[in-house]
Amino acid sequence: MRKFVSLLTVFLALSGVAYSQESSSNSSQSSDITKEVKTLADIEEISLDNSVTASLRKQIMDYARRKGIKFGQVENGRIFVFSVQEVDRSTSDPRFAQARVVAFERAWLDAQKQIAYFIVKRVTTKTVRKIFENNSEGAENVELSNWDVLKAKVAALSDAAINKALEKLGVDPSKFGNLTYEKKKELLNDTLIKEILRETSAELSGTFIVQTFEGEVNGVHGVGVIAMYSPKLKYIARAIATGSFPKISSKVGHPIDYYLPKTPQGFMSTWGVRVVFTEDNLPAIISFGQWAHSYTGGDPTIKERNRKYAIEKAELLADSYISEFLNSALYAKERSRVGQQIKEEAVFKNGDTVVESVNRLVDERWAEIKRISKSRLSGTHTVATKLLKLPSGQELAVVVEVWTYKGFKGAQALKRNYHVKSKNAGTSRSQGKKRSYVTEGKDMVEINDF
Repeated sequence: MRKFVSLLTVFLALSGVAYSQESSSNSSQSSDITKEVKTLADIEEISLDNSVTASLRKQIMDYARRKGIKFGQVENGRIFVFSVQEVDRSTSDPRFAQARVVAFERAWLDAQKQIAYFIVKRVTTKTVRKIFENNSEGAENVELSNWDVLKAKVAALSDAAINKALEKLGVDPSKFGNLTYEKKKELLNDTLIKEILRETSAELSGTFIVQTFEGEVNGVHGVGVIAMYSPKLKYIARAIATGSFPKISSKVGHPIDYYLPKTPQGFMSTWGVRVVFTEDNLPAIISFGQWAHSYTGGDPTIKERNRKYAIEKAELLADSYISEFLNSALYAKERSRVGQQIKEEAVFKNGDTVVESVNRLVDERWAEIKRISKSRLSGTHTVATKLLKLPSGQELAVVVEVWTYKGFKGAQALKRNYHVKSKNAGTSRSQGKKRSYVTEGKDMVEINDF
């Protein structure tokens, strides 16, 4: 009985120690978990106030509040979106002006993509998990065929011969690495991949830029645009593109000069296409194209030629914005792959077999956006050409192209043939002279309406 009590006493004592150790271990683990939770919970929001993107967004939001604009939703049959893009060159870079125009192009395309995704969006997802495990005895052994052995020996022999040749030329072969032959055998593969495909295609005729913005913070320059789309604008674009008269007018219109900037800074800050109403209350399109040259040499002839090329490119871009307003379609496709891959492989390399492990996160993205436009422009003309010198020394060409119904009417008039009444109108065909004639289709345009 005494032995039993002694054994029971020892057992209880050992159990107490074990419990104490377990409690201590659990307490330690709990403490570690608490520390970990506190660490994960102790996060801070990164302030973007001191960035050019934040500054431009604030400027855009202030403008939207003044104008009563709400982004990303339809109100009164209209939708507004905005986009901000950074310029990937500093203002002192000799190519800054071109990079700035390209940033505007990116912002404009991104804004149109947002509108297209709002109108129609197709999303496809696919998630796949693959698991493979080979724990068989001898699984880590890589079996080589005769062809594998031959390739491995050829690689070793070629590497040695080339190294000797390089050493004779005084070149260190180690700078180029070594020729090796590898053969892999998969032992473990646990992969989870989620693929997301998002697509859209939409007609965006009638989309135009409401306002442009730009700024610089901490040496980073950025630009922003506000774009607008509505069925009413689409109707105006189609009417202009087909040469018909839109039954839309404004209560207050102004001459084209009224809308043009008054300062060099104003011309530089205004980019893209605008829709306005002229003094006769008819829609008109104003397009601001910009490009620059980076010639810094002293040859005046070459400088003049580069100036001419920059002006011509700016004019071409201004025409393209009018064409995109009148008739354009956008196609966008974005693919994303996210997940994780855990692999273990037996690798034969340099005569030895080693086991290599891979644990990598997958984060891939691919995107393609196409904007296609094709229009017949009649009656567009240049109302302003400016050459501005930037602080970087670059010369920026700004060309303002305008389409009006008055200009369109003039272009149509020039297309018509001129007729002269013949004095021998009564001469019969029997005299052997052939009679000239011209036919016209139905005249659907009333020029007096313009």
